[in-house]
Amino acid sequence: MPQRKPRPSRQAEPSPDLTSVLRENGGVLPLPDLFALAGYNRDMPEHVELFYLALREGMKGSLRLRGEATENAEVEIVDAA
Repeated sequence: MPQRKPRPSRQAEPSPDLTSVLRENGGVLPLPDLFALAGYNRDMPEHVELFYLALREGMKGSLRLRGEATENAEVEIVDAA
């Protein structure tokens, strides 16, 4: 029986800590930039899902949308002050 080839290993895992990514990049980023800088791959559906789960989690406390743009909205860190 022929041996199965191992599946290619996944790319490096993206960062679920979007707050840190924002902090390292000035505190405000458009969603597409945040997505890319956090290491997510738009060609991988599971990365898109993971990004939005991380974003939803961040919106519960440390992150918020900035302005009223509906497309390419910017995300910023909420001041803890």
